[in-house]
Amino acid sequence: MTMEKNITTFQSGMKWGVYIGVVTIFFDLLLYVAGMKDPYNPSKLGYLVFLFVVVGFVLAIKFYKDNNEGFLSLGEAISTALYTALIASAISIVYFLIFVYIIDPQFLEETKDFARESALQQGNIDEETYESMEGMFNFFVSPIFLSLFTLISNLILGLITGLITGLVMKNENTKL
Repeated sequence: MTMEKNITTFQSGMKWGVYIGVVTIFFDLLLYVAGMKDPYNPSKLGYLVFLFVVVGFVLAIKFYKDNNEGFLSLGEAISTALYTALIASAISIVYFLIFVYIIDPQFLEETKDFARESALQQGNIDEETYESMEGMFNFFVSPIFLSLFTLISNLILGLITGLITGLVMKNENTKL
């Protein structure tokens, strides 16, 4: 006799991925409007997004477990977290592209200028070395690279959070 599941890991990931995406967009816009999204003087509050994301992954896994008669395998926890990360990343990337192309088109240029000034001031490189490496710097501050970085870092964070949360919350159905 097999137990029928009430929701899938994808459904839980979709729901909580949207929640995380919306919350991170709202928080980012709040920082922007408050003048705290400045490459030259970034706010420490920006790190709260990391906490929102991790809590969202845990809540997605808990939601899945609660809607499946309290059962959760390690694989289901990881799967839920990865789906959640994928959906949240997709939403974040779309927002990021809208932000850098429409809301604040100067943001990436300001970020590049800040990176350049920081590297030169810290004495890590000189002007000539920077100029020879400028293409590489521009790549690392490009919308494509930053979007890929968002996706990969969220998937890694989802994997780690899913693994840890799954080990803590695991309750496998042994009566299958």
